[in-house]
Amino acid sequence: MKVLYSVFLFFVFSFISTNLLAGKKELGNLIDTKRDKLEKLDVYSGNDSIISKEYSQLKTLLDSFNLMYQPNRQYVRSLNFYANYIKENKPKEAIILLQKAERICELNKYDTLKAFITHDLASIYFQKDLINESYSFFMESAKYFKEVNDMPAYAYTLIDIGNVYYRKEPFDLALDYYFQAEQVLLNVKKESDRAWGLALVYDNIGQVFSRKKNFDSSLYYFNKSIHIKYEGKLKSTYYNSYITISDLYYRFGFIDTALNYVQKAIDICTKQNQLNQLAFCYYSYGRKKFKRDTAKGVEYFYKSYNLAKEMESSIIIRPLFSLTKYYSMHNNDSALYYGLILYNKSKSYTNFYLHKSIDLLIGIYSKTKNYNEEARFLKLKIDELEKDNDNKLFKTELANEAERWGKEREKLNETQKRNALIRNFQSIIVFIVLVFSLFLFRAQRKLKKTAKQLEISNKQLKDTIKTKDMMYSIVAHDLRGPVGASLELVKLMDDSNIDAESFIQVLPTMRKSMQETYNLLENLLAWAQINKHEIHLKKEKFKVCTVVIESEKLHHESAKTKDITIVKHSGKNLMVFADKSSVATVLRNLVSNAIKFTSTHGEIHIQSKEKEDFVEISVTDTGVGMDSTTMETILNKKTTLTKRGTADEKGSGLGLKLCREFVNMNGGEIWVESEVGKGSKFTFTLPKAKS
Repeated sequence: MKVLYSVFLFFVFSFISTNLLAGKKELGNLIDTKRDKLEKLDVYSGNDSIISKEYSQLKTLLDSFNLMYQPNRQYVRSLNFYANYIKENKPKEAIILLQKAERICELNKYDTLKAFITHDLASIYFQKDLINESYSFFMESAKYFKEVNDMPAYAYTLIDIGNVYYRKEPFDLALDYYFQAEQVLLNVKKESDRAWGLALVYDNIGQVFSRKKNFDSSLYYFNKSIHIKYEGKLKSTYYNSYITISDLYYRFGFIDTALNYVQKAIDICTKQNQLNQLAFCYYSYGRKKFKRDTAKGVEYFYKSYNLAKEMESSIIIRPLFSLTKYYSMHNNDSALYYGLILYNKSKSYTNFYLHKSIDLLIGIYSKTKNYNEEARFLKLKIDELEKDNDNKLFKTELANEAERWGKEREKLNETQKRNALIRNFQSIIVFIVLVFSLFLFRAQRKLKKTAKQLEISNKQLKDTIKTKDMMYSIVAHDLRGPVGASLELVKLMDDSNIDAESFIQVLPTMRKSMQETYNLLENLLAWAQINKHEIHLKKEKFKVCTVVIESEKLHHESAKTKDITIVKHSGKNLMVFADKSSVATVLRNLVSNAIKFTSTHGEIHIQSKEKEDFVEISVTDTGVGMDSTTMETILNKKTTLTKRGTADEKGSGLGLKLCREFVNMNGGEIWVESEVGKGSKFTFTLPKAKS
């Protein structure tokens, strides 16, 4: 019996261990996947809210892993990655996490990983201006990287030591470490590591010579950095070099040249769709242009502000500060508007601009004699000054903690090794069974949830493919007719089988055919841009009557061909806040459809009227109308309906899909009222412009 019992325990333990390891691997892979995604987001996206959400999900995964399993390399790498994300706003929490990661590395002999964590600890101390503490930690990690022959890591740490001296301002020592890093990097085999490192070295050397007011040497090394980036195909960093050179020229008084380099940076960011960086380039251009051409400078501050706002980027702080400062001297209302936004944004991003925003608002409220608000912000300023004193105490606390941690790491290592050996086998079995049970329960729930999500995603994908296939079929069919007719006419002309009088007679038909083709291509382009998320609305205030008049002029000839009268009932002073181009597209498609389905001698009425918070625009025709089934179908996102017009006009069904998308993107609604034989009325709303 004892033998059977032992065999039974062996198989139970083997089964539990196998499944536990599988679960650990699965969760570890999820953590790796999330970290990889965040690395790409940090490089290519400026949307801070998206990045914050993704990091929160990474932290949840790390907590789950820590609860169920013994930490491994995957866990430590991602813990280190998360600590680097929070180190600016939560340095104390970041230090605690990195110290925990160091302990795990010491226990498991993850020596190389430990060196990187020591380096990251040094970075936090450097960030908090604890220069001496950061120097000792950087030197420790540099020593290890050199011993294990990790030359790229060794070179980057030499650069960091140079930065320490740059901060303390013995510039010659900083240069010495930068040149040491250069020599190491020149012998690094991996091209990407060599290019990134050398570009960074030359940028830093350029900054040193700029501080030493040596213009020629500074410019030489900045250009050398650009050359390295070009050879290494580091396209995403070109803009930064141009901005750096621009700042150099600006500092030495060469304004036009400085502006030319910022424009190069703008062109690169626009071409590569680096929107976050583009927002910063706009700000840089505005700052350099402001003294020479104030209006142009303010224009670029607005460009930077609007793009950063759309991207939810922290770059928004800089143009907000410039706009607030500008309007504080010209327009108190605008200054107050932007100043309050600056104050609220600064609370999330930076203490420096928080102080600046409070000072500006105190001045504005004082100027406008709003003494209650002035007193409130004076109190806030006092509170912030008290926080600064707390930060000085916190800095001292960090310095003491760095010294204590440096002395105790070896003791902690030995203690943890001893504690790791003191385990009871029976307790481990009980723990594993409990954890395994918990894992099975969670895994089952997760699998059900994942299966459901996959089913939904699969259905959405099938719907999308079906819709696109249908659209391509419709477009190909509708393009073939007018293009084929035009080709036939050209062939007749080429064969000299048509005289001038006959050509004039068929010219209206050809013009109508080409207009249909052009409208179809316009709609197809807009639909494709929407599906690829390439359309960015530029909302502004404008009069409704302007787009109504433009639409009436555009459709005058096609309406005249069918002897249809277009009647406008548009208030001249009705203002909306929307993207003018997309609204014009909506109106163009609605009027075009009305002409298409209205018989000869009919009427089309374009009317706009003011409601509470929006403007209502309608296009009414006296055409063929439609039944309830058709009305439900034409504005449905998942369906596309095509019908020929009263004069056999063709259509792709794209027009109304575009109308629905553009109206929704502008914050409005669209609907239809119709009755067979009595015509149709399409109505959509747009937000009313605030006065």
